[in-house]
Amino acid sequence: MLCLESAIRAGRAAPWLYDVLALQMRLSGRPSGQIARVLKSRLDFGISDIPQLLLTAAMLSRFEAWEPAIDTLRDIEQLSPTASAELWLLARSIADKSGDTEAIVWSRCGILRYIWDPGYEREHAEAKRTVQELVARLQNSGDEDAAGLILSRLQSASQIDLQITLRWAGAADLDLIIRDPSGQECSFRRRTTPTLGRLVRETGIAKPASGTREEVFIQPEALSGEYEIAVRFALGEVPSGTAILSITQAAGTAGERTETRSIRLGQEDTLLKTLVNKGRSQLPAAAIDDVQR
Repeated sequence: MLCLESAIRAGRAAPWLYDVLALQMRLSGRPSGQIARVLKSRLDFGISDIPQLLLTAAMLSRFEAWEPAIDTLRDIEQLSPTASAELWLLARSIADKSGDTEAIVWSRCGILRYIWDPGYEREHAEAKRTVQELVARLQNSGDEDAAGLILSRLQSASQIDLQITLRWAGAADLDLIIRDPSGQECSFRRRTTPTLGRLVRETGIAKPASGTREEVFIQPEALSGEYEIAVRFALGEVPSGTAILSITQAAGTAGERTETRSIRLGQEDTLLKTLVNKGRSQLPAAAIDDVQR
């Protein structure tokens, strides 16, 4: 251990040296606070390197340094909350092990806001169930104020400002193309936009040949303004010659409303527009440019 400490003091350090030193300190019975400080020092090798930050948080959790581990994950959230689903899944694991109520709620709200990879439904269901159970326990204990605050956070994280769903029957491939008020386009070519609109489901023409198919676009925090919607008939056959387009705004709130339209399919794209009056996203044009670069 003295050799490791000497190497670090001499400026010959590498991230793995801190990991080995922390392990040696654990084996020699050093205080957990000292071990946490050593592991935090590995961040000097890349304070904005998200994989390195994730690894540091994971190492901190191995030594049960829950608070600095969660602080590191919160740093990643500030850098890029959508950078990796691993951020929120690791946050959930560490929060549960720590037993920290605030961290448990924070990690689940992050999952609801930012995880939309295939299988997201399972992760979202677990997140909602965990927070609802926590709210119920607080209510049963008489802490209505704390329960109300957490329930409000859950409702905000679960809200979807705009969801556009295209459904059809038959062995055909239809494309849903969305252009948001800032001019960002979401489609099968680009499933996530800098403004965080995303195509979360795309059935396509793959087997089975029968049954209902769908494409689903969501923007949890939409921009205020006009969204352009294009429905494109790519190939195959839709026996009815029509598709159903549903536009839902403010999903998960008392103001939820859905508009449904029947779309006649043809060689030309069907173009529609919908207006979002109260989008929650205020992402400025400069921020969009930064993401694109």
